[in-house]
Amino acid sequence: MKISTSVKNILEIDLEKKTYHVRSRSDLEGILGGVGLSLKLYSEFKDEKPIIFSVGPLNGFFPFASKTSVMFGVKNKIYDYYIGGSLSTRIRFANIDAIVLLGRSKSEVFVEIQNQEVTFLDYGVDFDSHGLPGKRSIVEFKTNKYLLDNYFRFSGSEADSILHFKKVLGIVISGSFDFNIPSPEEYDELYKQILQKYQRLSVDKGEFPSCSGCPMGCSKSNIGEKGGSLLAHSLVGCNFASTLFNNHDLIISCLNVLGYKYTHEDIEKYLQTLYNLKKDYIFQ
Repeated sequence: MKISTSVKNILEIDLEKKTYHVRSRSDLEGILGGVGLSLKLYSEFKDEKPIIFSVGPLNGFFPFASKTSVMFGVKNKIYDYYIGGSLSTRIRFANIDAIVLLGRSKSEVFVEIQNQEVTFLDYGVDFDSHGLPGKRSIVEFKTNKYLLDNYFRFSGSEADSILHFKKVLGIVISGSFDFNIPSPEEYDELYKQILQKYQRLSVDKGEFPSCSGCPMGCSKSNIGEKGGSLLAHSLVGCNFASTLFNNHDLIISCLNVLGYKYTHEDIEKYLQTLYNLKKDYIFQ
């Protein structure tokens, strides 16, 4: 499958009606992803109290682009969290740019997402038996908190609270699409160059579980992030690697080798659009 550079695939899930739709939206082409995409979608769906999971164009393809943007509103305030682990890679290879959870389930439910197909599972099923082994991530309510793959967490309790309020006790996401990279040799070389820049990260190597595409195994991998660099979290990169993800030349090289045609002017225009979107909300 060719990487789509002109549309964003948005998976809308209505928890109350137990229905879903995938919308391929060309009008979102200029929105990089992550926090920018989440904020744009939140402005559209805010009356339905959404919680939005979104990724960026580098997730699943480049080192340290390892986070998933999670956005929701509580009492007129916006929360933007970033959870690590393998979730962003699973969403990317399900060929999804954002998942929008709308409404509230009438009963406790597990949600299974597999390559843009959604199944609603009753509470009490053997959740670990669902999804594609080796190609799945599981977010599950355990011991009064949500854990991703039994280790990674959101950075604040508000995300736990809103998922629990919506009666979503678990989400399993599997992705098995293959994407064709236009310039594989250039991609491999750029990937290696970025991987060798690990010493520029503001975190030390450790022996803890790593996020996708990251060799660091740092002690902070399970905490998640809150706020941070708008460009890094549009991609959606780790904030500990913000020195890399705020380098416009490097980012444009990454985007172009995947088939996107971004310029410095495009990045600046996008950031201005994001600033304009953000000023209408109070971020926590």
